[in-house]
Amino acid sequence: MWTTLDGYTLRLPRSRVAKIASRLSKTGMKDLVRENFDGSIARAVVRSIGRIASNSHRIGTTFYGGSDCGLPTFQASINGRQYQIYSAPLNESEHAILTVRSKASEDQPEFIAIAGSATISWDAPATFGKAIRTNTNSLHDVYMLEKRDASGQWKPYYVGRTDDTDDRLQKHRRDILRHQNRLSDYRVRVGHITAASKLTPAEVERVLIRKLKRAVSGVTNAGSDAKPFLIPKGKRVQLQHQGKAPAVVLDRRRKTKSQVISGGKQGRQYEFEFEMPFSEQAYP
Repeated sequence: MWTTLDGYTLRLPRSRVAKIASRLSKTGMKDLVRENFDGSIARAVVRSIGRIASNSHRIGTTFYGGSDCGLPTFQASINGRQYQIYSAPLNESEHAILTVRSKASEDQPEFIAIAGSATISWDAPATFGKAIRTNTNSLHDVYMLEKRDASGQWKPYYVGRTDDTDDRLQKHRRDILRHQNRLSDYRVRVGHITAASKLTPAEVERVLIRKLKRAVSGVTNAGSDAKPFLIPKGKRVQLQHQGKAPAVVLDRRRKTKSQVISGGKQGRQYEFEFEMPFSEQAYP
């Protein structure tokens, strides 16, 4: 049992020691375990994890595989490497350690901090042809592509920024036709971000991607614009939607046209593919 720098208690179940020890290459803990080796791999693993845990702090919650089940995540820097502990909550302040992952500091994924508010005024959906003809290449807006499913319902499948909409939409158009899909099954929504907004278009885009990927299946965003983000403790992100807003971006729980994400202990990272064997995805 160890206490983190910000006061959480981390416990290491006996069942996890052997599993973590069998995957030292994947955890990046080989050198750290070697430093603590005294003839017993198990003891060296426990001491190494204890050092990481004692020097860690909570950075948010990791969502994996599109699941709503999150893993509280802690991070520490040891000997120039960033280690992350993925855990399962036992109560509000205690967590059971599931596994550890590490990358060299320079190889860490980009976790940007986002906080602030933005108001988005949405245009009515338009066909590809109309969207391309009326494109203004605004530096301050975002767009959403929607696809009609077999039941006739429109569902979002991509979010982008409008700094070069003509080039982007033409590329989408080519991809749709190349896969022998019908353009009439796709449409475009443009959202205008007001000048008073505190979030940049890139930040709005990331928050929208997170919202959509948690609300519907089939959203195809990947790469730099879909990397994780954190909301600092005591801060929050709020998107206010106006006009012909897609129903999927609205906050149904609050019955309002706003989306609010709070930081701190409930702060969440954008979900990403979580490289963990199925047997370790939940604490027994």
